[in-house]
Amino acid sequence: MSDLAAPSEVVHPHVERPQVSRRQVAAAVAGGVVGIGFLALAARGVDLRAAGSILANADVGLAALAAVLLVAPLAIMGIRWRLIARSTLPAPTSVYIELNFVGAALNNCLPGRVGEFARAVSLSRSGPDRRPVMEALGTVIADRAADVVFFALCFAVSAGPFLGERWAQYVAGGGILLLVVAVAVIVIAVRVVRRHPTGTAQGRIRRQLMFLARGLAAVPGTRVWLAAGAVTVVAWGVWMLGMYAAARSVGISLSPLEITFALAVLGLGTAIPSLPGFVGTYHWLTTTCLVAFGVARPDAFAFAILLHALWFVPMTAIGLPLMLRAGLRFGSFRRLPPEVVPTEARG
Repeated sequence: MSDLAAPSEVVHPHVERPQVSRRQVAAAVAGGVVGIGFLALAARGVDLRAAGSILANADVGLAALAAVLLVAPLAIMGIRWRLIARSTLPAPTSVYIELNFVGAALNNCLPGRVGEFARAVSLSRSGPDRRPVMEALGTVIADRAADVVFFALCFAVSAGPFLGERWAQYVAGGGILLLVVAVAVIVIAVRVVRRHPTGTAQGRIRRQLMFLARGLAAVPGTRVWLAAGAVTVVAWGVWMLGMYAAARSVGISLSPLEITFALAVLGLGTAIPSLPGFVGTYHWLTTTCLVAFGVARPDAFAFAILLHALWFVPMTAIGLPLMLRAGLRFGSFRRLPPEVVPTEARG
């Protein structure tokens, strides 16, 4: 029996349902306002009947193929996450893939990217020995940093024809900032771990930061980073094929350069706070990109709705049953559990 078919091997202890804080409510409201605002911008000036007709006449076969190609990268990225984390958090590849789908489903349903914390909490308890949640979270951040680097490279090689657009300039600035932060955080973490190889630190906060740094610096060497980079290229290459198939299903033809640029914009632009599942921001970014490519606005908006649905629906449909089968609940991951340090590491 495969590891994925045996979720009992991944220990998911019950976490007491926390109270919702005012900060969480404020963040959710702010994300909702931003998401609704961007959705309204995406739909501005669009003949919704025309957009609906375009969706109704979409090629079902191509759309189904696109859905498979858009969801498959999440499984491929489970392989990358294991490459990054295996030296400190060994677990079967199937566990990493399963947790990727659980995290994506939670991100689609709850605000605040709680799916990333869910991945960390679950991974920290997936092996025979419990590991610090902050260490697992460090591997999640390193895993996401690989995407940021890839998106930045895609933007650098494809943005030239579109940098006259003001919104593209904002995306470029935000992308540079994200890239600098991602690289700086990992470099600092590596230096901290090299200075304190035993991982000891006095005080709860310092100890948690040390665990986080250890997770960020988990990749054992350049060869593993290169392997992780290769997996990243494969995963997003499959996603770009999915985007091409989705576009063809509604009669839109996109060039490789345009698909590369759109991927970079979506990857970097969805860092903007929004509703769960990037509702609103994703639609505006997609519509804006296609209009810049010369696609009529109703077609661009219809494509944005289709592209979002083709990954949102199957990822959620796969991830939620995996979450429930593992005994998890939505309230379990609205904050990190209080016990994030193994007993033997406590001072």
